Amino acid sequence: SRGELERDEGTLSLAQWLLESALAEAAAAGQPTATSLQGLGDLALDRGTTEEAKGCYVRALREATETRHPVATYSAAGIAAILATEGRIADAGRLWGASQRMAEQIGHTFGGGALALEGQRYEALLPAPDDKEFATAVAEGRAEDPLRIIDAALSTLD
Repeated sequence: SRGELERDEGTLSLAQWLLESALAEAAAAGQPTATSLQGLGDLALDRGTTEEAKGCYVRALREATETRHPVATYSAAGIAAILATEGRIADAGRLWGASQRMAEQIGHTFGGGALALEGQRYEALLPAPDDKEFATAVAEGRAEDPLRIIDAALSTLD
């Protein structure tokens, strides 16, 4: 969306207005709002307001997992990154692994192509891939049903 493009260009106030407008229009029309919520979550994460980002990601994830929309993979990844910043390394790793597994299941390239910046945004906040606790948890998240891992994570965020 244009709001996401403005965010990536650093025009954060305009990005916020565009994303909030898109969210309001979609909600008024009874259309899905997950993509706009995801964009607002990324904007909040870029600004360092992790609680706001988490709230947007949770709302987007709840909506997107019902339809297995690709935005679910990024919302889960965003929450994983925030959990890592909170020191919840095992929870972050399981959710990160689940987001990757879900992407594979729906035929989506996680962090690939035009969405590479999205993956990098979250990876910058995660522990190093060779962190033992994180790597073990990622493997666990990839081995299980991603929806179960996501539901478990969401239950700790309510």
